[in-house]
Amino acid sequence: MEPLTLSALAASALTQAVKFLYDRAGAALDRRATAKQNVGNLDSEVLANPLEPLRINSTALTVDRVARLERARGELSAYVQDRPISPDDQDLLATLTRVREDLEAVYGQRFTFVGEQRPRARVSVRQDEDHVDGAVTGIAASGLSGTVDVSVEQRAGVVHRDGEVTGLRLDGTL
Repeated sequence: MEPLTLSALAASALTQAVKFLYDRAGAALDRRATAKQNVGNLDSEVLANPLEPLRINSTALTVDRVARLERARGELSAYVQDRPISPDDQDLLATLTRVREDLEAVYGQRFTFVGEQRPRARVSVRQDEDHVDGAVTGIAASGLSGTVDVSVEQRAGVVHRDGEVTGLRLDGTL
């Protein structure tokens, strides 16, 4: 959890963050949502980094996550309807943090707001295989956005004739 990074936002930026997360949670909960969600021009005004096209990972919409997002949308609705928003409101910051974490899992990318200093994303993979007959890949990604620390540690005892060990397979740009 990173509630302190959200508290550093100015009140106007925090208001935009509330609206953005509220709308994204609604889209994720909408069972009729298309495979590709478009955030329109909000991402250029609210987010520090451009987003890849938003695609909902339906397997990340677990029963628990859906329940958390529904509760959070209920809590945030008062703020969207003109309840005063303050960077000192610890309950609001905790709710926003939970919603963001859930949405990042659902959409598969980080949402960092303009003016926010978040720690770098970290991905670490460790694989230890005695025998490799097929393909073993540490990380396969279509691209990396923002700043990410990536670590892949692999050990393979025997890689057989048709075996393949790949640390990082990246389709796109770093």
